[in-house]
Amino acid sequence: MLDSFTRNNGTMGSGWGGSTSGYRIASNQLDVNSGGAIFWRSTRFEANQEAYVTLNTIDASARELDLILKAQSNTDWTSGVLEVWYNPKCDQVTVWTYSKAQGWRQRGAAIPVKFVAGDRLGAGVSATGYVQVYQNDRLLATRDASAWTYAKATGYIGLWTIDANAAVLDNFGGGTILP
Repeated sequence: MLDSFTRNNGTMGSGWGGSTSGYRIASNQLDVNSGGAIFWRSTRFEANQEAYVTLNTIDASARELDLILKAQSNTDWTSGVLEVWYNPKCDQVTVWTYSKAQGWRQRGAAIPVKFVAGDRLGAGVSATGYVQVYQNDRLLATRDASAWTYAKATGYIGLWTIDANAAVLDNFGGGTILP
């Protein structure tokens, strides 16, 4: 685990980059306000990596509760990013990639799943671009993102929420994994 969010109420802290003003620490959890893309900025992880977060409170009207993998910047998504996007309105997860050369691309079909409060959303991506999506410790599906510009790249991990200001997250983790 990289951040349990167990600290005084207030700002996220120096370990994070990006839209940190869209979040705050409240009661030892990450409270989503306006949200946005945030990145664990202290470490650029190897090409085989994972990320996970506990969804303590799910905002049913949220558009996105996402994990970020292989981000090419630790402050902004526009340099390239892979996101594993949970949409509570549709009860589905989709895998998306972005690069300036390719734009936004969905990788594979949507994965039908309903997360409930306390579930963990997890994802791993290989150095060849194959993405595994998890609910708790259960593998939901694998998606092929090998045609993405940065499929073989290293990068940063993080979180991204959109229209999820009633969401509360906890226990963010991840990093380099063995192939």
